[in-house]
Amino acid sequence: MKKESLYTSFVAHIEKSFPTLIEEGRVWLCAVSGGVDSVVLADMLHRRGIKYAVAHCNFHLRGEESQRDEMFVRNWAEKHDVEIHCVDFDTRSYAESKGLSIEMAARELRYEFFYNLCAEKGYAGVLIAHHGDDQVETILHNFTRGTSIDGLLGMAPMRDIFYRVLLPFTREEIEKYARENDITWVEDSTNATEEYTRNKIRHSVIPILKEINPSLCSSVQENTEHLRGVNDLYRLLLEEKIKNITEDTERGIRIDIEALKTLGTAASTLIYEILRRYDMGDRAIDLSLTLNAQSGKEFLSSTHRAVKDRRYIYIEPIVPAHTEVETSIYAVPATIDAPVSITIEECESLDEVYNDAVQIYLDKDKLCFPLRVRRWHKGDVFCPWGMGGARKKLSKYLKDIKLPLTEKDRVCVLEDNRGHILWVVGYRRSIHAVVSDKTSKVLKIKINNI
Repeated sequence: MKKESLYTSFVAHIEKSFPTLIEEGRVWLCAVSGGVDSVVLADMLHRRGIKYAVAHCNFHLRGEESQRDEMFVRNWAEKHDVEIHCVDFDTRSYAESKGLSIEMAARELRYEFFYNLCAEKGYAGVLIAHHGDDQVETILHNFTRGTSIDGLLGMAPMRDIFYRVLLPFTREEIEKYARENDITWVEDSTNATEEYTRNKIRHSVIPILKEINPSLCSSVQENTEHLRGVNDLYRLLLEEKIKNITEDTERGIRIDIEALKTLGTAASTLIYEILRRYDMGDRAIDLSLTLNAQSGKEFLSSTHRAVKDRRYIYIEPIVPAHTEVETSIYAVPATIDAPVSITIEECESLDEVYNDAVQIYLDKDKLCFPLRVRRWHKGDVFCPWGMGGARKKLSKYLKDIKLPLTEKDRVCVLEDNRGHILWVVGYRRSIHAVVSDKTSKVLKIKINNI
């Protein structure tokens, strides 16, 4: 006769917190490794009459033991007349190709497998056998590595299609249920070693904490429930503060440094919360220290960069450098798209000549073709219009106009075949090929899409 202690508590728990599990017509996917946690979960689902199929991942990391686990789960599913989905992964090769740890590679592989199965078969969600001790391990692991408030919340009971229905229960309760009800399972031999950080926490840290507080798992559960409420409030205030100090740009966002400084000690927290969205949370302290420093400091992640300028911190996606992109123009009319989109055409009359930021007019007969449009280079020098023919380094000009650092790598120049810069495109024309009353052929050069 099966004992009712854990089972009764489990049924009451899912009826209160996961009522969709017992709705008619729903079929679930239960992840079963063969270990005691997942086998007990599958057994209790079976007893309650919840419809489900089994999913098992063979990561081929433990030789014959991996094969043993798969065979055990297959036999269990056959004995209980439950549909099973097994998959084989070359985990080590995947980890190497992606530059991941074995643990992270296995996680990516199994979750993709679960997503695909649910999409293909129409399963209502995935039931995972993480329990209270796993939750304590996760929180301690996150804490020792350094984490935000999210990491202190541990694993969510429900997230996306994943349901962790055993979090209120301990490993001891689960193993007791299995023994009392003659349930067999297989042991992962790597769980007994302390090679991995989680195992060290499991075998060396948690037993000491349980000596201090025998109700450790339930205490942690109460704490995480409280912290979830705190986190919800924190997120609301956080979004309000971020909205107050940031604004969207053409390529990303910018943070107002003076507004940030008014937040005092909270500024570093806000920087961290913003940067972590771009996989740069570990650079938050370094960036905080530059708020009163000279402009130009740059911080990179694999996808984004943060640049500290005079008034703002710019955060933008990393795009390939195009400093060598160049387009030659041999005749007019002409339209080019790279490295900047411009159109060159002849004008019918001198009356329409008007230079501004988006268009200039040149004396065609004073030009030496082909013309070239390219990104600016360090060392470029030009003679800005209105400076009496004086030469100026383009880098100095861009600094003088206080062009944001993130915009500098996009600046282009138009030059003729003599190497004379005719126009810093969109900013300043030079003295070369100026239209006069003796000009007979006028070229109009305009930036497109403005």
